[in-house]
Amino acid sequence: MMNLEKHKTYFFLFISLFIGTIVLFLQTAEIQASTNNQLTSQQNDTQVQHLVSQDEYEENIKKTIPISTTELITKFNSGETFVLFIGYKECKYCRAFSPTLNVFMNTSTVPVYYLDVDSVSQSELTQNFVDIMYNKIKLQGTPTIALIKHGKVIHEYIGSNTSLNQLQTLKKYKYAN
Repeated sequence: MMNLEKHKTYFFLFISLFIGTIVLFLQTAEIQASTNNQLTSQQNDTQVQHLVSQDEYEENIKKTIPISTTELITKFNSGETFVLFIGYKECKYCRAFSPTLNVFMNTSTVPVYYLDVDSVSQSELTQNFVDIMYNKIKLQGTPTIALIKHGKVIHEYIGSNTSLNQLQTLKKYKYAN
């Protein structure tokens, strides 16, 4: 009987140590993964910041068609099909995306309208403009590329990781010149 009690004690001790080891291993792996993700994120942010200067950004987007808030409201309400690029030169993600947009514009006849959010004045923040930006486009961040057709967003790409292949899907629509 004593021998059975002794074996139970050793068994429970072994199981406890085994489970403790697994828990410690999983916690260590989680901490390492979290640290690696933070380092990768910091490295990506550093790379994004140094990729494209503000001058290079402006050069990359020079084929876009600047659009004012009033013109955007008119285009949106007219039912036209058009591509809208929302960004600004101080945005490191917009700058990182700009070479991709440049390649797209150099290989496509699709007109791209550019809303420079940095140039929008307080007086231009009308209810119609705010409604379009937040209720129809549902702006989440910059850069944003939106295909608008009949006053609705058909495609939307957000962030600097938007690929040339994604932009190429915009070619299949008909645009007014």
